[in-house]
Amino acid sequence: MTEALTRFHDRYAGGSGVVFGNALRSDGRSTYAALAAHAGGAVLDLACGDGSLTAAVLARGIPTVTGLDQNRTELAQARARFPELAFVEGDARDLPFPDGAFDTVLCHMALMLIPDGDRVAAEVRRVLRPGGGFAGVVGDGLDTTNPVVPALMPAINTVVAEAGLHIDYPGERWTDAEVAGRFPGWAATSEVAVLEQHVPLERFAHFVTLHYYGVGLLDGAFADHARELALEVGRAHAVDGRVRWTTRTRAFSLRAPA
Repeated sequence: MTEALTRFHDRYAGGSGVVFGNALRSDGRSTYAALAAHAGGAVLDLACGDGSLTAAVLARGIPTVTGLDQNRTELAQARARFPELAFVEGDARDLPFPDGAFDTVLCHMALMLIPDGDRVAAEVRRVLRPGGGFAGVVGDGLDTTNPVVPALMPAINTVVAEAGLHIDYPGERWTDAEVAGRFPGWAATSEVAVLEQHVPLERFAHFVTLHYYGVGLLDGAFADHARELALEVGRAHAVDGRVRWTTRTRAFSLRAPA
């Protein structure tokens, strides 16, 4: 999984910001904005990527943000955007920070991709101060109620299989039960949100490439085939030149005992 993540983010650094920056919840907020609403004090943006979540935290007038990510290409973009902030290369399972360094830890769409969620949780508990907060957003499966999704994804998955591309996803889901078990005694809330956006047809194939690791890692004729499939489905469902795309997410927030 680590090797696949590195290759994808080296190719498409900043892609997550493109995919989720214009995707809105029913309350009109992006998941970045909704997650940033939990920020306060000294903030750790865990798996920060190009700094899209950091930007949302700064927009709330919270200046003390540190980012951490494993990918150097993503970190280079974050540092270029916010040269005044510290962006650190590191592993979420072995955070290079002292105990009680942060008031808030935030993580956007990355926890389900990091093996050994128990270790991640232990590190989050360690670096948070008493009374600190931890909030995250994770994927919650495909939104098959949107006809574009079932029309596209089985065909795309077939192409990925034909290409012999296998990504060893760790299987972490961060369900409510898992979160409660990893943070016993912490006050917790959670919610499922469906994100919606209307992608211009001419950008839809590239959007799908950025959205799914399997598609983004295809090469040659397989990549061409996936793009053709995306365009075919996009044309069939586009309204006024735009394709309605939806994504299921689950958000949780936790508060440590004081």
